[in-house]
Amino acid sequence: MIFDEEFCIFNEASLTLDIDLRGRLGFRYHLTGWNDGLRVYCDLGDGWEYTDDLDAWECNWLAYSASHPITRYFRCFPKTSWRLCEQFDYYKLGMLRFVRNVPEATGLIKSIPALAWLLPERKQCLEISWEGMQSVCQSKRKIILKQLFGHGSKSLVRLMLSCRCGGTRFDYNLIRAIVCDPSIHRFLCHAPSLDLHKVGYLTKARGIINHAWFRNAFFDDNFSLSYQYISNCSSLAKDIIDMGRALGIDDAPLAVARCPNFDQLYKLHERWVTKINSREFLSGGGVEFAPPPLPGNNDILPVTNELALSIEGRLMAHCIASYKERIMSGACYIYRVLAPQRGTLEVLLGGAGKQSVLGQFKLYGNQEPSQESWKAVHDWFEEKSV
Repeated sequence: MIFDEEFCIFNEASLTLDIDLRGRLGFRYHLTGWNDGLRVYCDLGDGWEYTDDLDAWECNWLAYSASHPITRYFRCFPKTSWRLCEQFDYYKLGMLRFVRNVPEATGLIKSIPALAWLLPERKQCLEISWEGMQSVCQSKRKIILKQLFGHGSKSLVRLMLSCRCGGTRFDYNLIRAIVCDPSIHRFLCHAPSLDLHKVGYLTKARGIINHAWFRNAFFDDNFSLSYQYISNCSSLAKDIIDMGRALGIDDAPLAVARCPNFDQLYKLHERWVTKINSREFLSGGGVEFAPPPLPGNNDILPVTNELALSIEGRLMAHCIASYKERIMSGACYIYRVLAPQRGTLEVLLGGAGKQSVLGQFKLYGNQEPSQESWKAVHDWFEEKSV
């Protein structure tokens, strides 16, 4: 809406652009021309103030008609500058102002556009003057990275060179994640090629980024990586590590990280499930747990001691027995679900005034329950939580 023609006014004499939204949102913008620095002012009703609100707008002026005020405004800029910046839809105005005030940025945009794209925002974050940015842009590429992001290397420069961005906010955020997160760019330095869309998966895989099964799946072009796969494997890996610690296996995290694929990860899970469910517990049911936070019913029964927890894991072929410490610390409580399907339910305890919520609900062998079973569990939870 902000760029609709009815709200935009281009002044031919001053080469400025006004965006008047007072009738809709109660404020207006004034954009100065190229010779006046492309500054943006906002009036919220009590006078004009300088703002960088519009630096990050997503604006592809080629999508507008030739007569549109925005098109006419941009066409007043030096042709070489707007052609240089037309590859960026997101942060377009910030890039144009950057080129206007830092001529040294031109070569950087041509040679390594992914890096140059991040610099206007970084200038604002670090409060660097235009003169300071001129000095930065005259430095070697790895020095620029070091000065502005705290780390720089030839491998990171090569990684930036391989980033082929589409100019969207999505691509911008992925490139920023690569530069700002050393664990991500170290991981990607081993990539034979770079698919920016795949980088998004790395931002969801903080704890497993160095696991062999994840690395192999990420670099396999024939493997259909998905957020669901990452989520499922991350949850499974965490359960296996917890089991390993419960079994006293010192290098449990390393054993999980070395699994080359999901099949091997699952086999390790099954081996340790067998071990943990075959342990001998104290007579009389072992350690008694605190009273359950919610009472059960005919179909949902609380697991109240260590022996019952072990038996539940053995019957259902999963690692619930490793949850003993979580239960005893008050982080969660476990319930046996008998109908509509046989399963094991986790209730996450809020603590400190926070509300409890439903956690994992798994059938035999960690299979997913039906919608009917989930509804029965939800209905029980809502009833007993009152």
